[in-house]
Amino acid sequence: MASTYRAERLAEEIRRTLALLFLERVQDPRLQRLTVYAVRVSPDLRVARVWYRTQGRAEQTHQALDQARGFLRREVARVLALRAVPELRFEALPEEELP
Repeated sequence: MASTYRAERLAEEIRRTLALLFLERVQDPRLQRLTVYAVRVSPDLRVARVWYRTQGRAEQTHQALDQARGFLRREVARVLALRAVPELRFEALPEEELP
């Protein structure tokens, strides 16, 4: 099993990479106003939960993220040079809480 430190470090790298991807590479207008708040990686490094907030319509944003999931995962693997990339699970962040 991976260490907690490694999972936390990977989570931060994924957060930074996704934030840059949304700024520079993603061209879907439904994802233009998206902010990645936090990423948590499971201890076995298989799943990354990504919390986001958007100023657009939540339903459309979630559909766009589902469609872009494969692209985002490939780009995270490419940028971070990972052999095994965690599955990305996107969750909208409620207004009143941060993870």
